[in-house]
Amino acid sequence: MLRLMVLKTAWLMDTVGDKGAHTEIQTIKIAIPAAVEWIFDNAIQTYGAGGLSQDFFLAEGFAYSHTLRFADGPDEVHKNALARNELKRQRAAREATVPAGVTASGFRTGPPARISNCGAAHRHAERPLAALLAVRRPLGGLLL
Repeated sequence: MLRLMVLKTAWLMDTVGDKGAHTEIQTIKIAIPAAVEWIFDNAIQTYGAGGLSQDFFLAEGFAYSHTLRFADGPDEVHKNALARNELKRQRAAREATVPAGVTASGFRTGPPARISNCGAAHRHAERPLAALLAVRRPLGGLLL
């Protein structure tokens, strides 16, 4: 699965450029170092105490693979950037499908509700509260 992800990213970089493959590049910067570290960890578990000794490359490889997770920026930086870009993409897709006269959050545009003053300190809106609340609807597997 990871191999296919890397091959797709390389293909996208060749066809649409680095900007077009930005999301996939961020994804492999997160997934590949974590996968390599997981492989070394399982190999160390298989070899037991020998996996931690200097007799095998496993302990050194594990330490090296762990430092790779910080070489191009910490994983959390890549995860935050990936999440921020995905939220922007979802917002743009949601705004593109919103009907005219309704904002992306579900509120109707137009003149504000008239408020009547009963002579008391409280005010009553003429529109029901349900009409003012945003309607949440699923979009792309996410509840927005």
